Amino acid sequence: MNSIKLVISLFLFSLLCSGQTCEELVTGLIPLKSTRGSVERKLGKSDKIDPGVYHTKKAKVRVNYIKQKCIGNGWNVLPSTVLDYYVFPKNRVLIEEYRKDYINLTKTVDDAFYSFYTDKINGVQYVVASDGSLAHIRYFPRLDDGKYRCDGYYEFDPVSETYLRFDRFRLETNPNTLARIDSALGSFADYSNYVLYMVFYLRSGEDISRKQEILSTIEQYVYEERNLKHSEFKAIFGGFRDDSEAEIFILPRDYSKPVPNPKYACPYPNCYSQ
Repeated sequence: MNSIKLVISLFLFSLLCSGQTCEELVTGLIPLKSTRGSVERKLGKSDKIDPGVYHTKKAKVRVNYIKQKCIGNGWNVLPSTVLDYYVFPKNRVLIEEYRKDYINLTKTVDDAFYSFYTDKINGVQYVVASDGSLAHIRYFPRLDDGKYRCDGYYEFDPVSETYLRFDRFRLETNPNTLARIDSALGSFADYSNYVLYMVFYLRSGEDISRKQEILSTIEQYVYEERNLKHSEFKAIFGGFRDDSEAEIFILPRDYSKPVPNPKYACPYPNCYSQ
């Protein structure tokens, strides 16, 4: 199975890259499968100054390892297993216009004009600069790795992780929360092409009833006092983190909604239903 995954990765490279031989950048590491020991056997010891960074002739490779099962990552995998990794080419690599009839990639763009081409099925994401050069490649768990997901977490969504937050703040008082929403709305003039999302989290151990209190306050203000439509604003309960906090996103209407990333599993049934 691992060899099949590597062949798929090579096939993707052949479709996307020109110039430097892109196949030379493939390391053969498998997220949620490869261990720190297998990484070091393939890539050697990590950088002494920057642990987790490895160097090959063609690329710098940054590897993130699982620190503990579930907490902070949502994966039921042993510590020191590869969570994901990034490959930064040392030489310039140009990316050709991808072929939709060959491969299904989801494209998103950030405010620095980097384009993200994500293949959730095969667990690979290409990050391309505005000049068409490859900034880096990220490898992450594949779609069929969902069986390793811990209970009480959202499904893993690498596309959402490319979204830039407009704002992030602690949920301390209702006036402060509503003021932060107002600030976002002030930058949100084009309701026809964008949607404003607010993802909020409760502090670990906080009573789940607080979820509905926050939802009711936000929705009453946005829908009744500010007169936004349900298609223009959506509040999403994200689960539990170390502090009660919220994140605001302003996304193009054709983007999928942001998938929350809680630190801790939700212990309640139907936790994320709204």
